[in-house]
Amino acid sequence: MRKIKLRMVQPLEQNSGFDYKWILARAAANKWEPEVDSDDMCPLCHFGMDLSQYGWRNFHDWLYADQCNFNIFSVYVCHHCHRGFVVVHKMAVLDEGDGVCVVKEESQAVYPHIVKLPDIDDAVRSISPKFYDIYQQCLTAKANGLYDLYGMGFRKAVEYLVTDFAIKMHPEENDKIISMSLHNRIEKYISDDDVKRTLLVCRLLGNNEVHYNNNNTSADMILFGDLISDVISYIGRALRKVRVDEINKTKASRK
Repeated sequence: MRKIKLRMVQPLEQNSGFDYKWILARAAANKWEPEVDSDDMCPLCHFGMDLSQYGWRNFHDWLYADQCNFNIFSVYVCHHCHRGFVVVHKMAVLDEGDGVCVVKEESQAVYPHIVKLPDIDDAVRSISPKFYDIYQQCLTAKANGLYDLYGMGFRKAVEYLVTDFAIKMHPEENDKIISMSLHNRIEKYISDDDVKRTLLVCRLLGNNEVHYNNNNTSADMILFGDLISDVISYIGRALRKVRVDEINKTKASRK
């Protein structure tokens, strides 16, 4: 995910009496080239593409001086599968005083799309099938623009993954592990300091998602998804190390 600028954003209603000079003045802080997140990938065939170069049209529905939220509709055609799709950017107008405002993206949704299933190590899937199921649901919710749901789902997915991993590594402590809080499971059963810090951040971001006062930003949520990917990689490596140690032990005993 990276930032790109949308250029040549036109009013959706061409005959609405829209004052383009007013909008330029209001958006002078970013020269009316709103910055948005980009996956740089076709949502249908998942082929990589530079969305900053392959944008066909950009339209907005920002029509009134007191309008604090509006949408930008970006139309694309994939150069690989030759199918079209639309990215709906949900934008917010933030008044910084002295007649200056900043336009920022709050979230986005893509239509149509085909959810790309995560490529997760078989060993991770085998020890925590519930995590894999919840994680897929989160990605589906995210792809459908259900931004108030997938963050909470990520929190639940993390709890299943950490718990099942701890039980796999310490089966004799099954009941003790289940009775512990997620924070304590992370502190006790995750030995790698970097991964431990990563999981504690995931816990905090996930907890924020279920609170009334949620101060997570869109950048926080992008980071949340990236951190879960890092944790999956770590657990996959840890499980392979267990298998390697088992093989070495078995082979050594045969000499």
